[in-house]
Amino acid sequence: SDPTLIVRMPTVSSDVILTSGVLVWLGVASAFGVLSPSSIDLGRSTKTDLAAGVSAGVLLSVAYLHLLDDAQDRLGDLTDYPVANAAAVAGFLVMAIVQALTPCLHGQSNRVPLLPLDDIALDGGQAARARLYALEASISLHSVLIGMSIGLAQSAWAEMLVLAIAMTVHQFFEGFALGMLARRTELTRLAWQVTCVVFTLSLPLGGFISIALKLVFSSFASSTTYFWVSGLLNAFAAGMLTQIGVEMVNHELTGSHTHVCSEISPHKQSHQASSSSLFLKVFSVVAGVVLFAILALWA
Repeated sequence: SDPTLIVRMPTVSSDVILTSGVLVWLGVASAFGVLSPSSIDLGRSTKTDLAAGVSAGVLLSVAYLHLLDDAQDRLGDLTDYPVANAAAVAGFLVMAIVQALTPCLHGQSNRVPLLPLDDIALDGGQAARARLYALEASISLHSVLIGMSIGLAQSAWAEMLVLAIAMTVHQFFEGFALGMLARRTELTRLAWQVTCVVFTLSLPLGGFISIALKLVFSSFASSTTYFWVSGLLNAFAAGMLTQIGVEMVNHELTGSHTHVCSEISPHKQSHQASSSSLFLKVFSVVAGVVLFAILALWA
């Protein structure tokens, strides 16, 4: 059972001020990441090929090396059953079912991750929006939980500085992946603004919630309920990101569409990718995975 929550009068220390500054900075980094794709030309180019591949690799790496790993750490001591893996499978299936229930709404495949082919218009279907919102929910939830972890951390200023540097890169590229997919989906101006604001504020929000709880309840961070809830949410989000990431990597490397109605799509890839183009795509996907694999050492 949960230890008794001890209530105490709030006192603001230098650690709280430092942590608050880091949270604000990471919010700024998140904003830069999600807004960066707004200036990218979505036409076929080396720059967009690299951006799309890196984004796809980032999502897979985040799912396995950050969300799922964190969930296993939180839940591993609470039960012998692989509950984190089970929650991840549930998240994967939910995302797959959601996409399967929204096929062929406009007589064409809506499963075109990130980049248009030369003859493909921007993706405005309901399936694309469903995938975007699922991605935003998963990444934003992950950011809230990261923020809560930072807010609860008891770190020296040097350790906090290293964490801030790693998390700056982390948040920028997560935001970039979200922004790239948002560009591929025909959102209204309001929907685009909401997407940016929600992701930007998610990490600082989680951090400041934890700071407030830590100031009032001294044992909050060690409560069993906290580990169960945060662990299950992380694992479920990992499963959703895995499903999205697998589709994105599949498309970037093969150009295929896994949507159930892709066979009748009038938009087919008109030519096979050259060896150099394929190498570039493989390199960019691997680079995205390796980048977040390295960041997993600190964040």
